Amino acid sequence: MLTYERRRVVLDLLKKEGKVEVNKLAQQLNVSPMTIRRDLDALSQQGLALRTRGGAVSPNINYELSLEEKMVSNAEVKNRIGERAATLIEENESVLLDAGTTCLALARYIQNMRLTVITSDVRIAFELYRSPTIKLIILGGIVQTNVGAVTGSFAEEMIESLTVDKAFIGTSAVDNGLFLSTPTLEKASLKRKFIKNANTSILLADSSKFGRSSLFKICHLEQFDLVITDDHLEEFFVQEMDSVGINYDLVEG
Repeated sequence: MLTYERRRVVLDLLKKEGKVEVNKLAQQLNVSPMTIRRDLDALSQQGLALRTRGGAVSPNINYELSLEEKMVSNAEVKNRIGERAATLIEENESVLLDAGTTCLALARYIQNMRLTVITSDVRIAFELYRSPTIKLIILGGIVQTNVGAVTGSFAEEMIESLTVDKAFIGTSAVDNGLFLSTPTLEKASLKRKFIKNANTSILLADSSKFGRSSLFKICHLEQFDLVITDDHLEEFFVQEMDSVGINYDLVEG
C-alpha cells in the first residue's frame, strides 16, 4: 500500500470513528508503529488530525475526549496559559473555574491565594480542597466519569444564584467564524450560564482548539472580555480577532 493510500485509510477511520490508535493501525495496515506515527504527524501538520498520546483524533470532534487524552495534549502550553491567567486574579475575588485541563493548570497557581472558587470540575476541587485560604464551592449535578466534569440542571440552578468576579472558561473548539462549540448540549448550556453570571469572562484555549468545530455551539468569541491562547495561533485568527476588536493575549507556545 502506498503512503497516500494508507493515509486515506487513516482519514476514513478518523471520519468514521473520531479517533485512531497507533498500535491498532499498525496491525491493521501491516506496517510498523513508527510508520503510523509519521503518517499521523503528517496529517496533523495538514490540519487533518490532532495528535494524542498513542494516536490521533479528528479535528472535528463530536464526542468528549477522556481526561487522560486531555492531560497529555499540549500540556506545557496549557500550563503557561494557566500561569498567565493566574496573574489576572486578585486577592479576595470570587473566581469560577470551568471544567478542563487548562483551568486545572490555572488552579495550581492560585492555591495559596485568599479566594472564593466555584468549579464544575472534580479534579480542580480535589486540587484545591486542602487549601486553608480558599473557600471552595463545587457545583452539583451529574458527573461525566470520563472527564470529571459536572453538568445538568442542578449545576445551572446553582450558577444562576451567583455573580462571580471572574470566570475562566475552556472550549473544545473555535471555528473559522469565531464561534465556540463543544460535544455535549449540557456543557454548552452550562458555559453560557458561566458567561452570563460573571462580571469578567476569560477564555482559556490553546491554539490547537482553533480551526475546529463540534456539535453544539456555545457563543461567539466576542462574548469574552479576554482570550488567552498561545503564539502558535494561525495569523488568520489573529486578524479575525483584530477585525472585531477582541482582546487577546498570546503566551509562548
